[in-house]
Amino acid sequence: MLRCLSYFLSLALLAFSAVSCFENDLPYPYVRASITGLEAEGVISCEIDEPRNTITLHLDETTDIKRVNITGVTYGQKETWPEKEIRGVKDLRDPLYVTLRTYEEQRYVWKIQAKQSVSRAFRVQNQVGKTVFDDNHHLILATVSKAISLTYIVVDSVKLGPRDITSCDIDLKSVHNFTEPVDVTLSFQGRPETEDWQVWIQQSDKDILVNSVSPRSRRAWIDASGLAGKANGVRYRQEGQTEWKECDSVLVEGGSFQCLIDTLQPLTTYEYVAYTGEEETDPETFTTEDEQPVPNGGFEYVTPAGSFYEWYYPDAPTAPERTAWWGSGNGSKVMGISGSADMGYVITEPDETEKASGDRSAKLISRWAVVKFAAGNLFSGYFAGLVGTKGGMVNYGRPFTLRPDSLKCSIKYHCGPINRISETDIPADIHVTPGQNDECQVFIALGNWDYKKYGGSAECPVQVNTTDRTTKFAPDGESVIAYGEYRLNRSTLNAEGQEDWIEIAIPFVYKDNFTIPTHLIICCASSSLGDYFTGSDQSILWIDDVRFVY
Repeated sequence: MLRCLSYFLSLALLAFSAVSCFENDLPYPYVRASITGLEAEGVISCEIDEPRNTITLHLDETTDIKRVNITGVTYGQKETWPEKEIRGVKDLRDPLYVTLRTYEEQRYVWKIQAKQSVSRAFRVQNQVGKTVFDDNHHLILATVSKAISLTYIVVDSVKLGPRDITSCDIDLKSVHNFTEPVDVTLSFQGRPETEDWQVWIQQSDKDILVNSVSPRSRRAWIDASGLAGKANGVRYRQEGQTEWKECDSVLVEGGSFQCLIDTLQPLTTYEYVAYTGEEETDPETFTTEDEQPVPNGGFEYVTPAGSFYEWYYPDAPTAPERTAWWGSGNGSKVMGISGSADMGYVITEPDETEKASGDRSAKLISRWAVVKFAAGNLFSGYFAGLVGTKGGMVNYGRPFTLRPDSLKCSIKYHCGPINRISETDIPADIHVTPGQNDECQVFIALGNWDYKKYGGSAECPVQVNTTDRTTKFAPDGESVIAYGEYRLNRSTLNAEGQEDWIEIAIPFVYKDNFTIPTHLIICCASSSLGDYFTGSDQSILWIDDVRFVY
């Protein structure tokens, strides 16, 4: 609006100016610089994170990370000029930062980084557990049974560097005495550099070791180290019982193995022993976790908050102790923060007419709000404030330390055709055509986010600013332990062709089974591109009966 006003004022001044020379004060258009493609030799894949201005090149293990040849760059907008040449041979041991310029002082810094994993192998006979590779200090450590003499070690397999191009100055398979560390120099075909490594072998006090135990409510993972080639596994029983059960799910890698026990009960203590061959550990115990519901997952508990309603903890039913667990773009009465409701647009509300069960459901409504499109939304956390008329900030997450298998809920979706597209906000790599079906979204995440890093609060640690794409929630972020997502781009119809409720299940996909989360995020939207002010102002998502499956 201000740019338009400035433009018309400039035209008026030009019309009435009597001077022959003038300075062009027309405002430059807003053009965000982006890289939509990058080609380089020896790259397995190129990952572009446009919201965070980051490109990650996943290099083949034979590629020299010090000499990565970037052969091509594609920009999202033709009016883009890099301040230095991106193409050419680059040393990507450290990230490469490049500045892209569009108009006048519009500059955007992009980071180009490389990730490279070299598959290494070193295995000896009678080895206990996995070999440890310290890439930073070029150290290799293997552990053997206490019964094996370090004066005669038999090396079964060796691969210390990139395949096909790595040579060793000695044949480690011919070395048997490892009472002292063995030095080996690696050279690489076509490269002048060499690497000096040390190989250490130590004896274990025991042939069987339990490294970690991770119990959930109905299952437990046990990570252990035994002898390669021996029978490795875990036996378990409920505390107080006499009969041991064998763990049937065992994943073995050399002398290391993981066991999954999935026939357990919540809040119950179990005994277990790990074994390798005839040797086993002393009995130890673990206690399974509790099972907790999603707070106010049926959306039954609401309280007036001016022109809208908030959903609060069911164990705090009276004011002023009522504490909101779910948040929305309406605003936050508890936090004293204005949102869309204070501008006359309620985008999330309880609905006592449409419900899967109980007295009400949550109704998420996509609307056109005078100058911007707003998607109905509901999330664990609270609305953190408006950013002028351009967007808003939300703080995602609520404290939660359990690890469910999945989330189930009932939804009903009225899907409208996309009729609101923000050309200035939507990224260049997202292609939307007017009239195509809108899309609703529900995503879930468990993580151990530090609010000092992610900008939120200790209670709700992840802050997302819809006007700053670098803060957009990243499902593959380093603090994410588990993630799941559901999208739907059609109305939910029954056999008679009428809109009706359906039940959906969203599995938590865990990165690892041993890290305990600190917070939970549940986020629902009637238009998945609402952060970019794009969607259909006819779309409505109802949600009810949100619950965990353990």
